[in-house]
Amino acid sequence: MEEHKDFPNFWYALLILALLVGLQMILAMGAHDLGFTYEWGDPRSSVISVVSCGIILSLLMSYKKISYRELFNPTSNSVTSLILVPLIPITFIVGGALFWIDDITNLMLIYFPPDKEEYLALIRMMNGGMVSIISVCFAAPLIEEMLFRGVFLRSFLVNYSASSAILLSSLLFTLFHLTMIQLPVAFIMGCLLGWLYVKTRSIWPTILTHFLYNTFAMLQWSTYDYSGANEGFTPEFHSAGIIMAALTSSVAGGILLHRLLSPGAEQLNRE
Repeated sequence: MEEHKDFPNFWYALLILALLVGLQMILAMGAHDLGFTYEWGDPRSSVISVVSCGIILSLLMSYKKISYRELFNPTSNSVTSLILVPLIPITFIVGGALFWIDDITNLMLIYFPPDKEEYLALIRMMNGGMVSIISVCFAAPLIEEMLFRGVFLRSFLVNYSASSAILLSSLLFTLFHLTMIQLPVAFIMGCLLGWLYVKTRSIWPTILTHFLYNTFAMLQWSTYDYSGANEGFTPEFHSAGIIMAALTSSVAGGILLHRLLSPGAEQLNRE
């Protein structure tokens, strides 16, 4: 039986996030002393992130006395229904969001250009072959959803209203990603993932959404021309037609998903 359901609140979660970053730095320094050196953004460094998050999650789950079953899906819905029912609308949402979030990011970066090293770090992270695929598409969605939705948002819903809980968890999710290039997508996707968790009370649909977005993003990054990468980031906007199609896809997917997850829907009979 879960205990300390109201822990952590936002301020404790912020402290935990700071401890997580500190732990990552300590492990990175230890790895460096052992002869393992990585450039910023190297996907092989994700091992440090996974180990750090695993330690923090284990401590939190032990304190809250929550099992993995309760963390992932405390409802009576099957994992299959939680993944298959929202799959199509989520695909439409994130497939379209990939393009219009990209343009929002480009617009922001015109006024707040990223450091060249930050851009090169993102390229390294997205173009590391199989290591990047495992890190970005599988490890990140699983670990981050367990922490930010499975623990943080779960407790925030006890302390705050649903809308405040979603916004606060999205803010922490954004801070965790740190880089300017990732700020818009982290906050927007954080809000979507938070809303999805509130609707389903399970992190399986949020893991699915996170996986799909990161996978689509990797496919998109694989088409970029990096010949001028050493000169820094240059914003490139999509055509009006592409953005209209992308917005239509996201809106249509959002309407369908809302209907599927509405209280009267029969597809997911939540507790």
